[in-house]
Amino acid sequence: MAGMSYFSWSQWQAASMAPPHLKAIQPYDGATDAYREIAFHGGIPNDQFMEAWNGGKTMWGRGLTEDWRLAVDKHPLLDDFWQSKQPDLETIEIPAYVVTSWTDHGIHTRGTLEGFMRIGSRHKFLEAHGRKKWSRYYWPESVDRQLAFFDRFLKGIPNQVDQWPAVRVEVRERYYEGRWRDEEAWPLPGTEYVPYFLDAAADSLTRTRPADASHLAYDSTQQGAAARFDLTFTEDTEITGYAMTKLWISLNGADDGDLFVALQKVDVTPPTQLATSVLR
Repeated sequence: MAGMSYFSWSQWQAASMAPPHLKAIQPYDGATDAYREIAFHGGIPNDQFMEAWNGGKTMWGRGLTEDWRLAVDKHPLLDDFWQSKQPDLETIEIPAYVVTSWTDHGIHTRGTLEGFMRIGSRHKFLEAHGRKKWSRYYWPESVDRQLAFFDRFLKGIPNQVDQWPAVRVEVRERYYEGRWRDEEAWPLPGTEYVPYFLDAAADSLTRTRPADASHLAYDSTQQGAAARFDLTFTEDTEITGYAMTKLWISLNGADDGDLFVALQKVDVTPPTQLATSVLR
């Protein structure tokens, strides 16, 4: 089996049932967790995608389809309904060529990386690129790699796949610029997780805990309003992997809210200032 998005999700589902005729899969940017990656992002209902899914993607089938927009309302928690849609990834043992992009955090990136890490396949390969996923799938280089993978594990033809690294990542510099690097595993071995603290008084990220308490407020009803914390690196720094944020917030005039956090790398002047991290 091969394919992207929904067709990738179908592969995880089918392979988890271990049918004897399925010998290899090539999941390309597809979700593995319907609750966390499709219906609710960080606990926030993904209403826009649900409307598009119901209205334009599933209505053309000849059989009955599920109303996922209604499911979001009726099943706000990770209950049996959503659990029934989770493939048992650990049972997958057939060869897998897993591809994802850094550009699709909303639905596909997390699930694809999770699938690669959890499957039990002895022959599994991960490729993470920084390009547009739909166009990248059909690039001649990409098609050649897909064909080589299936030649190796469907036809038993020895080829370059025998020398493939377990992980291949494109380290991005900026839009459509990056360099490929081979790695042994994911998360990348040798990754250093560096803690930073938010300094609301200076609107910055710091390596040491601020001595004094401070706060930063904004009007969330205003377009573009955000809290921003800058960090200027003084040496070359690579950010490839996971990030985590712990926040304590309070709301005026509300008892609940949706909070979106983004980590952004931007070019700044002068050139010695290499990167900026933004928290929104």
